[in-house]
Amino acid sequence: MIDYSPSELAYGVFQNLSPLIEEKFKQLLTEKEDENASPLSMEESANWLGVSRTTFSKLVSNGELKFTSLDPDNPK
Repeated sequence: MIDYSPSELAYGVFQNLSPLIEEKFKQLLTEKEDENASPLSMEESANWLGVSRTTFSKLVSNGELKFTSLDPDNPK
């Protein structure tokens, strides 16, 4: 490494790090797309948790599950 000029060293580092940086960038974009996906409906959420809709509603009412209404006219 002592025999390399600064530009040769920089280019060598770039060649080795470029694929890793691109991979991480693609991973971050995929995660961002997942965050922007539409939220689950009440029924989908209940199914995902493996509980009935009634139990899911009780959990939301008791404040055990965070809930944000998508309909501003109906906050329930």
